[in-house]
Amino acid sequence: MVRYRHKFSRVFSRSTTSRPRHREPTTIENDSSYSFQQINLAPVDQVTWGSNLIPDMLLPSESLHISQIDCGNYDVRLTTDAGSECILSNLSLCFDNAIWTIDNTELASCAF
Repeated sequence: MVRYRHKFSRVFSRSTTSRPRHREPTTIENDSSYSFQQINLAPVDQVTWGSNLIPDMLLPSESLHISQIDCGNYDVRLTTDAGSECILSNLSLCFDNAIWTIDNTELASCAF
């Protein structure tokens, strides 16, 4: 599971509903030991991945500010610079100026 930190104590969790709402800015923080070349989202009820959220590479200890995510439930595909993929299923992503932190603990199930 990916860990979220929020400035206003909003809780992020896995959910069974998918109801897109307005777009909210967020920061993706890479606290893992992996470099990512892609982070893609797909609404839980769809099979097509959205465009890459990373313009270049997201290296360890780097962060990226993005604002193109609609509030809702998503499957998340993370692709490392070595081409390994990990799918995190049914994450409730509703940011509202939050920091989405990806670290090795959350990626332990990925078997990179």
